[in-house]
Amino acid sequence: MNLKMNLLNLLSGRILKKFFFIFTFILVVICALPSKSNPQNSGAGGAISQQELDEVLKGLDSKDTLKRLDSIQILLDLDKDSIPVLSKRLYHPQKASGESMKRVLYSLRKKLKEEGNENLHGKEKEKGSESDDTNLITPPQFLKILAERRRDDNVVAWRGALEVMAILVALSSMGTTEAILPVIDFAGQYESAFRKEIYQILIWLGEKALPAALLRRNSKDEDVKTVVESYLTKMNMTRPAQQVQLQDTQILVEVLRIFSSKKFFDTIDTITALLNSENSAIRGEARKAILSFGKSALWAMRREYRNYTGEEADSSWSTEEIATKLFSAQDADRFAPLDSKLKQGLEFQHRKKFDEMEKVFKEILAIDPMYPKKGEMVQGYIESAKKNIDRDDIEHAVSLLKIASRLNTNEEVSKKIMALYYYCEALRELGDGIADPELMREAVRLDPDFKDAKIQLKKIENVYRSRKIKGYRIVTVGGIGLGALILLVLIVVKKW
Repeated sequence: MNLKMNLLNLLSGRILKKFFFIFTFILVVICALPSKSNPQNSGAGGAISQQELDEVLKGLDSKDTLKRLDSIQILLDLDKDSIPVLSKRLYHPQKASGESMKRVLYSLRKKLKEEGNENLHGKEKEKGSESDDTNLITPPQFLKILAERRRDDNVVAWRGALEVMAILVALSSMGTTEAILPVIDFAGQYESAFRKEIYQILIWLGEKALPAALLRRNSKDEDVKTVVESYLTKMNMTRPAQQVQLQDTQILVEVLRIFSSKKFFDTIDTITALLNSENSAIRGEARKAILSFGKSALWAMRREYRNYTGEEADSSWSTEEIATKLFSAQDADRFAPLDSKLKQGLEFQHRKKFDEMEKVFKEILAIDPMYPKKGEMVQGYIESAKKNIDRDDIEHAVSLLKIASRLNTNEEVSKKIMALYYYCEALRELGDGIADPELMREAVRLDPDFKDAKIQLKKIENVYRSRKIKGYRIVTVGGIGLGALILLVLIVVKKW
């Protein structure tokens, strides 16, 4: 009897495995089949190809206004992966001359003024502003109006201007320095036909265009320099001190990197003013930037050290030595309140008051996510996670482990955190009636001393084994029953 049962289990297992491999093979083949390219979805799914871009641009030739606007929208929806293709296409020769395309753009702006389009994006014209219409129409709006108003009397120039403007606006709409640089670089092309439009684009972008403008400020191309200087003047950003008065922290960090990489020596004093910034990202980038100037920043650092500590720096100290001592003094003063909070939180941890501990740690990280001593919180979060596992609050335990993982820098501790995470996921699956031992095995592999995981693993493996055998039996019995039914039908049919 045992031999028959083992044989049935073996056969049913082989049948199941055979069907499983066949199904997997079919699924892999289906997934590997090439999909048909759709230019309309290229913006959401990666870079547009040159061929796809050509197809989209053909839509600009249509006499159907809606089709032209659809092509424009596809271009505006492209993401940063399409920057190389768009940048290359900018220099594709147009049949029209620069002067003829410039006249098309000028006549449209003149026409819009005559029509009184002063509220196209909800702003009135500022008194005393230049006649550049920067307060009237955004570049995307101007582009769509250009697409709507086909010039049948000068279709070649209109079509060339439309394509170039579409690519310029598509690139600038991405808002990254990588995308804005080719826009600025195009200022001198086609007899400077698009220089004014590029200036309009930079003003529309505001501070987003600043990093690219700084990178091109010393360009040998006079048209590029003219556009950049006009932009900086209009934005009141001609001096380094003005160039760091930004709303966006990420842009400011990028500007500091440019100060450093381009070695703009007139920025040293501006950088030193940010060495003790409350914003950790700005502070960190400013410190890296000032160190990159080496000896050139020595006197500025001596002055900063004297102003902050009230003492003179030793004459033998290098820029790096002064920086080390200055940054230590600044950090000690800034982090004193946080150090006090950390001490309080660690005391709560020692007394197993994890709710109070979590509250204090949360306050510290809210004040400064880059707090240098944040690694000391890791063990507290791990202990709190274990406590929540014991309470069957798996969700909260997982959230605590994620925080611990972000704060941790120790590889061995990382393994223990991940072991606890897999343990939680395995318990969550058990709660849903799923007895899969793989997660628990991974927990034991990462932390061989994890006793609770070992105990749970044995239980899960026993349940899994019994369910597997039961499943094989059901399949086998079902197969035998189905075979018997087919045989019975054949016998009946034969008799009839």
